[in-house]
Amino acid sequence: MPSSISNMRIKCAAIRYNGKIYEGNKHCEIGLRMINEGICETPYPSGDDQGFITECGKYVRRQPALMIALTSGQVEEGKHIHGTMLFSEDLIPSQKSDEIKKEIKEVCKEIGCSGISPELCDKQPQFCKIIKKIFKEN
Repeated sequence: MPSSISNMRIKCAAIRYNGKIYEGNKHCEIGLRMINEGICETPYPSGDDQGFITECGKYVRRQPALMIALTSGQVEEGKHIHGTMLFSEDLIPSQKSDEIKKEIKEVCKEIGCSGISPELCDKQPQFCKIIKKIFKEN
């Protein structure tokens, strides 16, 4: 896994089948669309490869996708994870994820955070030790 994983985010679910990638919100929706479009006869055709697309357009399988989603705060803390693989239902919808980050940043302003780690504060405020402690106490 590249060291730039901390800058990656999951965009959507994907199924790679016969060399083509089909994107959507959930794997089951993609599979059903593939049936409706006559691409395959079952929602999860043999030889399929289920994964995710990152925001930069890269296809990743379920295992590396889980690491990306956890690192970028796209999986709700305490949520049940399916072993070592990411499933589309594990992801926080992007809008909700962005709203959570906005709320955390507002808390930082209220407590007068010094912003000692600007990149952490900007991209992954949910991993700040101070923020974790505040939210744990509430």
